[in-house]
Amino acid sequence: MQIRWRLAPTRFKIYFKLDAKSDWTPAKDAFNKVNVKDKNGNLITSANTAEYNTIYFNKPVFCKKLRIMMNEPTKKGSFSIHKVNFYTKRNTGIFKAGQMQGDKGDFCWYVNTDKPREGSLLIVYSCIDAIIMGIGNEIFNMETNSQIKLQNTKLCVGYSSKTKEVMLRPCGKERSAFMISVNKDGSMSFVGDESNALFIDNKDKTGPNLLNDKTEIIASSELDKNEHKKENILIKGNHYWSSAVGQKDVTIQFLFGKIDCKDCPEKGEYESQKIDMITINWIHHQRNLEFSFGSLVIHGKVLELFQIIHLKLPKYL
Repeated sequence: MQIRWRLAPTRFKIYFKLDAKSDWTPAKDAFNKVNVKDKNGNLITSANTAEYNTIYFNKPVFCKKLRIMMNEPTKKGSFSIHKVNFYTKRNTGIFKAGQMQGDKGDFCWYVNTDKPREGSLLIVYSCIDAIIMGIGNEIFNMETNSQIKLQNTKLCVGYSSKTKEVMLRPCGKERSAFMISVNKDGSMSFVGDESNALFIDNKDKTGPNLLNDKTEIIASSELDKNEHKKENILIKGNHYWSSAVGQKDVTIQFLFGKIDCKDCPEKGEYESQKIDMITINWIHHQRNLEFSFGSLVIHGKVLELFQIIHLKLPKYL
């Protein structure tokens, strides 16, 4: 913060407000401006008596209102200011979300895709593992308009009005943009929805299944196209897929990385996502099992009955 004085005070102090309902909070100790003269009576310009005062805060002041309280004019019995400027450093870094119960290490905000786009969900993931990935999806910029932007994109942290899931939304300067405020207790809320703080849904240790009823599946064998079709793997209940009898080697592929969106430019493309766990519910056990990127290869001498597979992610916000 920089102040250019016309008629400076002898003493001034800076206060700020988080919101309209909160009290004024002092941002720094009081500043004293003293007119110092040399032996010839000439005014000595120093940090205290200069025309400008530049105030550096120990940490960023996240506020809606800022007050300058001035005491005792140094000249002409009044105060006068030419200009006040507010500056901010471009704060780039990771947002630590704390620790998950039963896990070691810290968890940070993360976007699990190599093609970030509107609607990409924000998750919490191991800070170290996210950094090791090397794609930069754990790095965010704190913008001057209270938006938090994913680095190297034009997307900011927002949410779905229907599901309340935290996700990437277009950044903007309009009042409808997703701006984030920091509450007194250190929690974060979206402006206009301060009663609901951002939190980690820890009902389940893992995130939701990456597969859904729209996931495309390719199977080298199906017993039939109706009762035991490959799409049964994506349906909840007792439905299941089965390969044809007598086939020793069967391959099934899950194209979960195919982007399915209405109007996004990435529609039809494939994204890479990090998977931490795969679970399979077998009707009959397999003899041998191999995994490869993008496909599941099954080897065995008996009829393979495959019910459901889950590709698990970390926690969502």
